[in-house]
Amino acid sequence: MTTVQNIDTALVLAGNNDRKVFEPQALSELAASIKEHGLAQPITVRPLGDKFQIVAGERRFRAISQILKWETVPAIVRTLTDEEASAVMLVENTSRADLNPIEEAQAYQARRQTYGWDLERIARVAGVSEDLIKRRLALLSLVEEAQHLVANGHLPLGHAEALSELDSNRQRIALRIFNQSDNMSFRVFRGVIGQLLEEQSQDGLFDLENFWVTQIQDGADIPTRGKHAIVDVPVRHDLPEVEQPGNKASASAVIRKYIESLQASGMSSEAATVGTLYTALVRLNYMSAVA
Repeated sequence: MTTVQNIDTALVLAGNNDRKVFEPQALSELAASIKEHGLAQPITVRPLGDKFQIVAGERRFRAISQILKWETVPAIVRTLTDEEASAVMLVENTSRADLNPIEEAQAYQARRQTYGWDLERIARVAGVSEDLIKRRLALLSLVEEAQHLVANGHLPLGHAEALSELDSNRQRIALRIFNQSDNMSFRVFRGVIGQLLEEQSQDGLFDLENFWVTQIQDGADIPTRGKHAIVDVPVRHDLPEVEQPGNKASASAVIRKYIESLQASGMSSEAATVGTLYTALVRLNYMSAVA
């Protein structure tokens, strides 16, 4: 049976909390709620020498000790190893959505590095999917300024996940483009990311930044044709390049040539996929078949 003890707040130590940021306004609101309604759930601590370390409930403890100035705090005392305490803390933080995406990613990474947990175990303990964990961990590849924007809610999570596909230089280019815009939509930002992934040379990289900054500052429409067009469809980068058979080649000729290129590369399945679209476009009268 779980028992609750009233512990002297002076004997309570902070734990190695995954949550690093405690907003003063949110703490004040929590303190006001506790003052009016009481503490709905005691904090959880573990013995540490002659003191107690917080395992779960640091926000509540801060509101009680720093704002309400209570001398004692109701607490559930549990004897836990470091790893057991880490598991309890992870459950507490993820179940209450107490962490911003970067803190969440760091929490998952800490369990991998400190205790050797695999994705399956982290997912089971945290009560989330392995796919979500992978997407959060990818955020740790973001440059510092991008992580700061995500942590403070100034860069949408979808944008951040797309940004994580780039190297550091290209991330900074994409961020500058994003900051020049007024809440650039995910569709447009995804297109910018796609173009940056395709750019290989430094010259091309900075040309692309200049292009987008100029477009945004001039209030120009999103390009729908040409090198910088936004094409919001999945793309594979492991396929042969699309080549133009001639200066005046039709779209039908380009597609037919690409099907032949795929077949020559031994990619019969991919060739059949493109061929299915090609056949449909011909039969729907969008283009003529070429030999």
